Amino acid sequence: MAEAEGRPRRKRFAIGIDPPRGLAAYNRDTQKLERLMSVTFWDIIDTLDLIRGHYDITVVCEAPQKNIPVWVTDKRGSDKNKFIYARVCQDVGRNKQCAILIIEWCERHKIECIAQKPGRSSITKLNKEDFDRITGWHGTSNEHTRDAAMLVWGL
Repeated sequence: MAEAEGRPRRKRFAIGIDPPRGLAAYNRDTQKLERLMSVTFWDIIDTLDLIRGHYDITVVCEAPQKNIPVWVTDKRGSDKNKFIYARVCQDVGRNKQCAILIIEWCERHKIECIAQKPGRSSITKLNKEDFDRITGWHGTSNEHTRDAAMLVWGL
């Protein structure tokens, strides 16, 4: 109806977020990735706030809180392994909290947000060569931006 009234239809974007560092903008009209960014949590919020009034957006946020908690299965490991395990737990907790806050922010601002459970069957964790071949992307990327992009690829 907007086009009939003389106003052009707003561009539609899917924004993929791999908390707390990866953000990807996928143009749903052209079906192309337009931007990959390695950012902070607050940069994600600022970006969403900036674009929400100008484009129709759907956010897809990887939501590690949908997975079961990390469990200790072997307490006999070395101190080094215990340190690594503790660090992984700390990182997972940070990622979960970032995802929760992003999803809540989207809900508060009436932005469609899909909380995507990470899983072994998802098409994330691609190396650069496979990612570039599948998406046609030729710019820089890292594991977080590629994961964010694959959350929205093809929406």
